[in-house]
Amino acid sequence: YLNNLPYGLLRKFLEPTPPTPPTPPTVPERLKRSTHDTEEQIFCEWNIRTEAGLYLLMTFHNLSAAYSVDCHGAYIEVERENNGYDARWCGNRVSQAGSRPHVIFAKTEVRITVYDDGDVSKTLPTGFEADIEVIDLFNAQDYNAFMKSNAYPHIRRLLLG
Repeated sequence: YLNNLPYGLLRKFLEPTPPTPPTPPTVPERLKRSTHDTEEQIFCEWNIRTEAGLYLLMTFHNLSAAYSVDCHGAYIEVERENNGYDARWCGNRVSQAGSRPHVIFAKTEVRITVYDDGDVSKTLPTGFEADIEVIDLFNAQDYNAFMKSNAYPHIRRLLLG
């Protein structure tokens, strides 16, 4: 599907947007971003959008961020439809044959944030590897392929549209 998009639309779809740290008022204190002032901080954010009526299926294969109990110093975070945090991961999670992948299914928009406070004592780099698919559930061919995919049984929540 992505190969068939016009270049301008494909570029807009895949390029990260300038970071604008979100500050939703309903985020529990333990999940709020730390505000360390180091010059080595990493804060990257990608907003991935589809056309109306299409869905995003993201399958994360490798996630890497230093582990902490509250994922405060380094994390990979996913938010759907700008309505709050859906998931925050830290630690080293490499997909292996037979293991459950980290799958996000969303209607029209997903925001991915990568944060690392720059603490040099951490041994893991912060980052991720993911496949992104755009699915038209009203297209019988896309729908059947989606239902038969390995990701379908692992979807966190199917959004009704």
